[in-house]
Amino acid sequence: MEDSKFHHTFPVEIRFTDVDRFGHVNNTEILSFAFTN
Repeated sequence: MEDSKFHHTFPVEIRFTDVDRFGHVNNTEILSFAFTN
């Protein structure tokens, strides 16, 4: 991912339990990142 394409970035630490066996972050976890940060 190139930072130059995005105007705003926010680093988020992803926990092991947030990711499924294919390496995708669960949609409900993405929402929890938005609400807690």
